[in-house]
Amino acid sequence: MSESAVPETWADARNLILGNTPWILLLVAVERAIESHFAQAGVALIFCFLALGIAIHWNAFEGLGKREGRKRLAFVLIIIGASFLAGGIYLLAAQTPPASAHADVSSPAAIDAPTRSAVDQPLEATRTELSRTAGQHDATAPVAAPLRYTAYEKEQRLRTVDEIYGAVATQLRSIYAEGNSLLDGIYQGQIDDGAEGRLTDYRNKLQAAFDNLNGILKKYNYFPDIVQLTRKNTFNDVEATHGVGNLVAEIQQFRQIAPNQLHWFLLRSSTMELSRNQMRRFDQYLSDATKELQQKRTEIEAARAYAGDNK
Repeated sequence: MSESAVPETWADARNLILGNTPWILLLVAVERAIESHFAQAGVALIFCFLALGIAIHWNAFEGLGKREGRKRLAFVLIIIGASFLAGGIYLLAAQTPPASAHADVSSPAAIDAPTRSAVDQPLEATRTELSRTAGQHDATAPVAAPLRYTAYEKEQRLRTVDEIYGAVATQLRSIYAEGNSLLDGIYQGQIDDGAEGRLTDYRNKLQAAFDNLNGILKKYNYFPDIVQLTRKNTFNDVEATHGVGNLVAEIQQFRQIAPNQLHWFLLRSSTMELSRNQMRRFDQYLSDATKELQQKRTEIEAARAYAGDNK
């Protein structure tokens, strides 16, 4: 091709286009992969190789017919493969680690939503079948005697339920409402200079509230049937604070690299989506725990009280 920047013939123009198209498509594929749009990156990569094949067929690369030119082409292909390998390693390394070294894969935060859904559906079907079978069996079984406690034990059980209920339905619920409003505002674009500080304050208050709840559960561990009611839904303080903490760090990072496009980046952030999903699970946890505690209190209130060792 001519040394000049502007092609002098149609053949030169064709070779110029064919010679540059593969590298443009390669850059598009890399950009899409970085943004986690892997399907689009794959399509761009396929077109990149197609364009490269057409360019080679039309001799768009000067010197390709020579041994030295073919060596240069092989080197370029090796560089492309190495770039994608390095990009894949980077994406794996950049995945968010667990919030605590003590967290394991049994924690809900370590399981993605599709996997949890795939596991929960057959489990729910099993629970339904067990409930139906148990109902059929109970229809012929003797009716169980109503619960009975001493007056003192009944009072202590009611006090335990009330104290746990206050920590869940009052303290945690109010903190959830604050955090949900804050996160929704950020998602809608209300991201001023104090956003990170408010998220950090929310996370600290949330951790303190869960610490208070765990302290109450430990104090009343001699009533395991009551304590376990808040643990049927396995949501916990690690999951509750994990996404928010990562979101603070991500907002700070985006402020440095793209302060004028902060909202645009957050709308496409997997960390933001993770935080919103965790907030939904938090709401479900509060609803489940509140319902279980209310039912337990009704059960205790309906139990018969007797004095001392009287039967």
